[in-house]
Amino acid sequence: MVNPQFSKLGEVDGPVSPNNQVTECMFIVGGNAMISSDSIGAITRFLEKYPDANRNQAFFFADLPGYNSNAGKPSPPSALLAHTAAIRQLKQIFRSNDLKFNFLGHSLGSAVVLQTAAHPDVNTNRVIVSAPFQDTVLMAQTIFPSMPYTMLNAAVHHKWNNTASVSKLNRNVKLTIIHSQADAIVPYAQGNRLKMVARQHGVRTKFVTFTWGGHNEIFQQHFQHLESALADQSPGQWSDENLLNPNSDGMLPKKKNPRRNKAGRPRKRNV
Repeated sequence: MVNPQFSKLGEVDGPVSPNNQVTECMFIVGGNAMISSDSIGAITRFLEKYPDANRNQAFFFADLPGYNSNAGKPSPPSALLAHTAAIRQLKQIFRSNDLKFNFLGHSLGSAVVLQTAAHPDVNTNRVIVSAPFQDTVLMAQTIFPSMPYTMLNAAVHHKWNNTASVSKLNRNVKLTIIHSQADAIVPYAQGNRLKMVARQHGVRTKFVTFTWGGHNEIFQQHFQHLESALADQSPGQWSDENLLNPNSDGMLPKKKNPRRNKAGRPRKRNV
């Protein structure tokens, strides 16, 4: 790992060969209670399968203020200030004002990367979010459904708002949302709603979903879907107009069709 000047904010890993020019940087933020090093294993597994992804792309593992011995407190304003400063320094490290940024965020990290990706000074190319919520007030409402919205709004101190961030994304950004229908922490409906908002604002959005698996399953038994998104090989083509259709369904993993006999009926299997 290469420790940059702003190493307290995270760690950066450059291309395999120093002769390769960095043209893109993957900016990675984990979920609540995760620190930058927690994501390194997932990216290492990804690069073992897709080694060319590291040819011209660096990976920056970011921490929030207040996390991992960082000064400050984690909040939307402090995170945006810290991470836009990190992006400016990454441009200096790789000597490129045209450096493209790809973002990966999980759960709370989705909110962190979405607000950074939507910043007008950031040259955002792709955004991948896993198990994103709409905003923290609506999340609180899922935990305390009987409490009036006005009371929840007053009680929630840090108002992360992914709906607002998604609506501010540049229309050239390619967004991938990954969400399990069985997520017991962040309701699947919130990820689906973000897909609708993004498409309504002209952002081409892939919505990858599956019927089983918990909140963190994307790092375990559904890791192949994260790998595909990182390699930009998720189902569908970015030119597909359905990616702008708010009501288009998500993309479920393909199931093998049973073999059929000449009559067109599924073959019986011996049990």
